[in-house]
Amino acid sequence: MKIAVRIFAALLVCCAHSKTTNAISVKADYIITDQKAGKSIISGNVHITNATDSLKSDEVTLFFDLQTRRALRYEAKGAVNFSLQTEDGRKLRGKANQAIFIVATETYELYGNASVSEIGKTNSVEGEKIIVNRKNGFANIAGNKENEGRRPARIIFEINKQPNK
Repeated sequence: MKIAVRIFAALLVCCAHSKTTNAISVKADYIITDQKAGKSIISGNVHITNATDSLKSDEVTLFFDLQTRRALRYEAKGAVNFSLQTEDGRKLRGKANQAIFIVATETYELYGNASVSEIGKTNSVEGEKIIVNRKNGFANIAGNKENEGRRPARIIFEINKQPNK
């Protein structure tokens, strides 16, 4: 039997990762929290949302500060799909085999067949490793350096044409 879990109050303090976000919704088949270890393992059809962001994955491990109960890091693995809104209002969508979100720096690290695209535009990046900073929009992309199956980093973007004056 599938257990759908919505956690607002218990994980609200734990999971808040944006200064402007006040509520987080977590749905999954299972949630196991070890308060002494400072982590929660959320597994099976994981879907985490807040006002502007969404994360879907097979499993997410949430690491939190033992004193404050604030989230420090999320580690998602298995069929990771997400959408987020940057501080300048751009909406991004992405996927990867694994993703790590570091709360303090608002940095997403994507690993394995990673891709990020800007919704409504042709802007996109692909690589084996992508690091995106939500605050400043910084992106770092790395291709696969292995000899077999080498896959370079790739970026596609629109060039805004300025009218001649």
